[in-house]
This record gives sequence, C-alpha cells and structure tokens, in this order.
Amino acid sequence: MKRFTETTKWSDPWYQDLTPEMKLLWNYLCDSCDSSGVWKVNKRLASFQLGFDFELKAVLELFGKRIHILTPEKWFLISFVKFQYGELSEDCRPHKPILDLVKTHGLEKVLKGYQRGISTPNTIQEQEKDNTKIRKDRPQSQIEVEEFCASIGLPRSDGDATWNKWQGNGFTNGGKKIADWKATIRSWKAAGHMPSQKQAANSAFSFSKPIVQPKPSKPTEFQLQIGVAKLFLSEPSNLSIEEQNASQAFLRTINPDCYRAYFTDGEIEKIAWMKL
Repeated sequence: MKRFTETTKWSDPWYQDLTPEMKLLWNYLCDSCDSSGVWKVNKRLASFQLGFDFELKAVLELFGKRIHILTPEKWFLISFVKFQYGELSEDCRPHKPILDLVKTHGLEKVLKGYQRGISTPNTIQEQEKDNTKIRKDRPQSQIEVEEFCASIGLPRSDGDATWNKWQGNGFTNGGKKIADWKATIRSWKAAGHMPSQKQAANSAFSFSKPIVQPKPSKPTEFQLQIGVAKLFLSEPSNLSIEEQNASQAFLRTINPDCYRAYFTDGEIEKIAWMKL
C-alpha cells in the first residue's frame, strides 16, 4: 500500500526530541494503521517487528496530542486522514472506502471535533476520563489484560489465563458480575490466587518423600538358637565349647519331622545331624 509521508517531520522540534526508537515507532504507526488512520493495538507484534520493547503508557505520553484513543485496542492518528486525503467527500469515488472505515470506527464526531479545533486531552488521566466507552466491569481485549498484569508485576501468561477464564464464565467472579476487573486482578494477586502464584506454591512443596526402609524384625530366641546350631553344623570351630555343647543339646530337642523346615543349607547339615 502506497502512502504519502511527511518529509518535513525531520525539522519538527517534537520529532527531533524523540529517541531513535520512538521515531521508528511513530513511523511504524503511520505505516501500520489502516486507511482511516486507526491502528489496532498489538504491542507484541510491534515489538517483534521493530526489535525492541516499549510501554504503551509511555508511548501515549509522548504521542498523546497526536493520538486519540477510540478504545484500549484502537488508536486513531488524528492528522492522518487530513494529511493523506484532505477533506473527505461523498462525491469523490476514491474516498468511499475511507468513509466506510470512518463510519465503521465511529470517527465522524472525532474528525469533526478536531477540525473545529477542540483541544485534545494530553495526559493519560484526561484521555481515560474523556473516553466514556471504556468499561470498568470488563476489559476490551486479551492484550489489555496481559498489559495490566505485566504492569503490576505478574507474567503475561496470567493475563492470558484470566482472559480465557472470563470468556468462559461471562466475566463473573464467584457467580457475580465483575464491577471492576482491574481491582479483581489486584485482589487475586494479593491473595495469591493468580495461576503463576499457585504454580510457584505447588512447586515449593512438590518434593519426593524419603523412602523409609522397614525395620528388620527382631529375631526370636528360637531363631537365634537355630542360627547358632547351623553355625555349629557348618563351622563348629568358630564357636566356643559352651556354644557347641548348647547347640548339640538344642539339636537333640528338635523334632526330627521339622528337620527340613529348619535346615536347608545342604548335605553337610544332614550328615552332621545324622552324626549327633
């Protein structure tokens, strides 16, 4: 799309005072807006294409007198239509698609107002006060929610999740209609209810439980006697005379029918048993 460009902007003191990044951003807005001068706010795309990040609030403070906020997601470049087309006329055929866009965006009153010399708000507070279309009970776009979350120290992903949640429940909180969506997010943050806060809390407690080894059962006196007797049968030299005599006496008291239940270590035990 071909457009006129203001070549005298380089000698404009306002333009000269801008940083290189803000000069590039202003040119970007003039090139990226539609044919009626309306830019659909897309900070993520603009930052990606320009190669640097910026804050919308700071941009409005710099460009405030040159931009009219239609909605939080639509900015109108005030001088764009007059510079590109002069006075729009229904009798001019090339102006028809421009006039259609003017009606679509509701720019008739805006254009007439600025042509009559009505002063424009030059601060963020005055712009918000002047724009009666902005609603406190619900945001106008997902980007607006993401921007607000970022402004209060939350990740943009919280804004994405909150927007999707409200889209699903009709902008309600606890079954009731939201009166002030920004205040709602601030209260959720203070209570730790935002998705990123819940995830951080869960991660802090998601540790592996130590493996508790079962305590070995304490051998009974009979099991101890069996152990000594086995040692006597296999390696009697490792026992004292008293232990050998005790083992022989213990083995003689065992019922021969229980022999295989107690001794399973091999033929040496059977032979030793037969010798006793």
